[in-house]
Amino acid sequence: MLFTNVKADELTPTLKVIITSVNGIPSAQLNTSGYMRVVDVNLENQWMSNEQKLALERQSAEQLAAIAEEQRQKQQQKERQKQNEKLFDDGEKLTSIGINAGTSFGAPWLLGNVNFTYPLIPGLHFEGGLDMGFIDGNTSEYMSMYGYARLCMFFRFKHKGGLYLGPGGGFLNEQVLIAGEEGKASINSWKFDLTAGIYIGSLHHLFRIGYAARTSFDGAFDHRVLAGYAYRFD
Repeated sequence: MLFTNVKADELTPTLKVIITSVNGIPSAQLNTSGYMRVVDVNLENQWMSNEQKLALERQSAEQLAAIAEEQRQKQQQKERQKQNEKLFDDGEKLTSIGINAGTSFGAPWLLGNVNFTYPLIPGLHFEGGLDMGFIDGNTSEYMSMYGYARLCMFFRFKHKGGLYLGPGGGFLNEQVLIAGEEGKASINSWKFDLTAGIYIGSLHHLFRIGYAARTSFDGAFDHRVLAGYAYRFD
């Protein structure tokens, strides 16, 4: 077989040593385990230049550094996961901000809400918020604002939100413009309310559905249902 156009640096040197006999004894009859040792020699490394050896060492060092960095990131991720698990296992605490939309099934027909919660002790948190109402149905213009504060018991689902229930109260201001009349009428009243609801989700991101009934103890009674998003802090 004839090879042409083969460069010397494309060849891998190989050395094969065949021992036919030792002191006249054929190799097939020799027991070499006692006094002979066969060592594999990588002749390719012997032919490497210093630059090639340095490049190989540099590549090996970079690979080791990449492996070490990957292990470090995995360890950090495990530590963060443990911290989150400890946070949500350490008592029934809820620190959050949220935004919701809903209705009173009457006046006002459309509601928007912003709120926050802050834990006081495990299983009990303070909630503050603002309900904004629109569309009365009986007047040409209507808007209401209800600022409230509540104390809620929180019954946690492990890693997945929980139930809440509690009383509260607030101040309601209604701005009403009646068709055919000039100016707006401003109606103010203090309210007592009772709320209940559920948070559903995992760790920081929660979906909330809540109900509240409120009265001013003068015979007036209304209620509302809201649904929205809450972000839970560390």
